[in-house]
Amino acid sequence: MSLTKNEIRDRIATDYLGLIQLGETLEHKDSVRILQGIDEVYEYLKTKGLATWASTGSVPNSLVPFFTALVANNCSSAYGLSTERQNKIILDSSTAEASVRELVSNSGTLEEEPTSF
Repeated sequence: MSLTKNEIRDRIATDYLGLIQLGETLEHKDSVRILQGIDEVYEYLKTKGLATWASTGSVPNSLVPFFTALVANNCSSAYGLSTERQNKIILDSSTAEASVRELVSNSGTLEEEPTSF
């Protein structure tokens, strides 16, 4: 199973930014900001050859914890977060790109389907 862009957005808003609790709905401005962060981090990973899913597709479960940490780091400056929350984001995101790189290189996942000859 994998998570959609909106599920990723809600996880970041809940687990990292503390904007909502489970089952609540984000304000539009927060939804827009986090979705922008998702797009920005996706594009960054794509330039590094690490985005193994389509930009409109779901994020593979194995990458979700690391992707959400990177997006939370991208968005955190827009919010007045407590030191505890900010430290968690910094800690989780500090090794996230390396973890994505390791998982992608070990999985053999390709962005495009291989051509059958």
